[in-house]
Amino acid sequence: MRIGILGYGSVGKSIHSIYKNLECELVIVSSKKYIKDIQSSADLTVYDLEDSIKLDIPKCDVLIICTKVEKIEKYIDIINNLKNKNCLILPIQNGFYGYELLSEKFGNNVIASSISIVAKKTEKNLSVNLTKKPIFSLAFNKNSEYVHEINNLIHLSRNVIEFELIDSNQELLWRKFTRIISLSTSCIYFQNNLGQILTDKNKLNFLIKTLKSMKVLSNAYGVKIDVDMELKRILNISPKLITSLYESLENKDTGEFNFLILEAIKRAELKNVDLANVIQARDKIYARYPWIINN
Repeated sequence: MRIGILGYGSVGKSIHSIYKNLECELVIVSSKKYIKDIQSSADLTVYDLEDSIKLDIPKCDVLIICTKVEKIEKYIDIINNLKNKNCLILPIQNGFYGYELLSEKFGNNVIASSISIVAKKTEKNLSVNLTKKPIFSLAFNKNSEYVHEINNLIHLSRNVIEFELIDSNQELLWRKFTRIISLSTSCIYFQNNLGQILTDKNKLNFLIKTLKSMKVLSNAYGVKIDVDMELKRILNISPKLITSLYESLENKDTGEFNFLILEAIKRAELKNVDLANVIQARDKIYARYPWIINN
């Protein structure tokens, strides 16, 4: 099996760490600043983003999309050059945009997915050391035309990854959307990491209230959410988490703001659902990062 990793930031590095010792070939495609310190080998081929569209790259059986969600549209031709006919395309970005865009371009090859990784970077930041067994969530329908490919992926990595198979793409998308909105809203509103929120009763109640309001929203779109189950998943996340959106905003980058906070509010308005905490977080973002209003 040949597995492609598009994007070699912290998530791409983590996925590389998972698969590098398994019986598979790896293809990594990313910008030069991320791949400059890794070398191709017998089971690993590394390509720069700009070169990858021009070259005849070995086609992948599985392609894991680890790029920032706002950049996916720019990489459609690269993805097309990386995939084989029955390639599983697994976008792991938060929100709906990445999955919906890729589904429009590549149809049923695209499987909603997410991966939960607890890891620490090595001293030189060339790779990561996994500190817990990752959880890889995949939308899995027994009637899918890609059952064989999904089963091959599970068989390959079952000893190093815990797989969670979810009945439908929409259920998986809403579950991870609910979690990341609740996490991002809480971390940004209080300007705290997850550990600080979980150990403060008022802040924890804010997070739980956000989860419950997201449950109402997902129900309005026909997907049932178990708040206790999602809270349990959150409790297993590193307490040092501040979310990628919070990090982006602090670095004067809009990041996932449009694809998470504004997307949640837009979907809520369409169904007349009250997302008071998310709106409060949005307003605090506008006050703290006024430059975002014109972006």
